[in-house]
Amino acid sequence: FAFYRCCRPLRPRAMLDQLWFFCGLVFGCCGTATGAYIIAAFTAGLACVGCSNRLNVYWAGWILAAVEFWIFAVILIHPRLRNKAQGLLASRGEALTAAAGIAALLGNRSAADVLECGQKLFCAVRLSNLSEIDVRDSLPNHALFRRLARPAHFSQVDAFLSHSWSDDPGAKWSAICEWRHEFRLAHGREPIVWLDKCCLNQECIADHLACLPVFLAGCNSLVLFVGKTYLHRLWCVIEIFVFLEMGGSVSNIELVLLGGFEPAEEEDESGHNSASEANFDEVELLLNIAQFDAREARCALQADSDLLLSTIEQGFGGFNAFNDALRAVFGRLAQVRAAAQASRRQLARLEREARRSSQSSAGSISARVSAQLSGGWEPPRISLPRSSSPNSRRVMVVPER
Repeated sequence: FAFYRCCRPLRPRAMLDQLWFFCGLVFGCCGTATGAYIIAAFTAGLACVGCSNRLNVYWAGWILAAVEFWIFAVILIHPRLRNKAQGLLASRGEALTAAAGIAALLGNRSAADVLECGQKLFCAVRLSNLSEIDVRDSLPNHALFRRLARPAHFSQVDAFLSHSWSDDPGAKWSAICEWRHEFRLAHGREPIVWLDKCCLNQECIADHLACLPVFLAGCNSLVLFVGKTYLHRLWCVIEIFVFLEMGGSVSNIELVLLGGFEPAEEEDESGHNSASEANFDEVELLLNIAQFDAREARCALQADSDLLLSTIEQGFGGFNAFNDALRAVFGRLAQVRAAAQASRRQLARLEREARRSSQSSAGSISARVSAQLSGGWEPPRISLPRSSSPNSRRVMVVPER
């Protein structure tokens, strides 16, 4: 009761940390008391090295209990050791761990209830109806939901657009427009997408957030618009894992860097490419991936941060396992994007070489013509024979067949 009164003003996450620390202290006190009892027994002569086998087993059990108490105390008090132990235990049943993570996001609702609710609330927006003004700010806009969102069926939505509202809205809109252009070239139609600003009903936000795993599973792909703050937002990284655990694959995830589209490759007079082969945004992304730690990511609301951090710790095998898995996913996505950009650079280089060769051949022909004209060259004149008398008629001789 005293512990509850002391921790009551704290946030749930801080209260959980204090609870682990308190349990560690209890185990430490038990280990200390057990060790003191053993020392006192040896000092008073109640225990000795040359005792009978039964007494030796008895005191060996006490010593083992003291060691176990201290091991548990150190693990529970030290956060890093606690996370490693939790990840080791979770790795014994990865399928159960994933199911527990999804269940933690759903809350106390059953899977059938969430699926039925998700089918009713699932909606999408045609990307051509969206404008830059609609996504300029991160404030909830229920009027935007009423104006753009339309009911949708599963597998009819092309992409789930994942982004951070803290990133630059201008760069984000440019990236969305570029992705829309590439989609239209590939499929010949406008994309239908799920975007939180347009597809979340603010009047029943709790139901919509509980159905987020269903919304992710209902989309054919996941497009990540990654900016400088993306990996620092908990909802963004949670969306990736939920998409994978709900049946998606890494091949259906597309990585788009904000402001990191392939720069225009310009060549100087010597033909050297002035654009760097390694994009600065890609390097920054790799650094963010290497330094990623879910414990440093946050949500706009502290309550959401506490919920998602608890979900990661309880349902995804702890923070260390979650961090390693996210780094692996982003590492594969970065490799796929680098390979695609290398192919585009190679294709652009071949097109420039073909254009340069055609221009050089056309230039050589025009140069030869100019040289001949400047040398006084004139086209030959054709002189026709004139008749001897003006009254003579032209006779055309037709050879015999």
